[in-house]
Amino acid sequence: MVVNVHEGEGHHWGLGLVRVKGSMPAEKCIALHLLKHRLEAFGLNLDTDIVGICTDGVPSCAKSGN
Repeated sequence: MVVNVHEGEGHHWGLGLVRVKGSMPAEKCIALHLLKHRLEAFGLNLDTDIVGICTDGVPSCAKSGN
């Protein structure tokens, strides 16, 4: 899973890849807090700093965003 952060002034940062072994249904992503841990490593909080999540439209990704 790749994590990128975009800021309103046109700035963006690549926070790198998160290794996923095997398949990654939404429940696995949420249960293991993969996204939260990656953001926290850069001082960001999913609940207070992130206002939107963009995915490729795969149903499990959409479920993670909800």
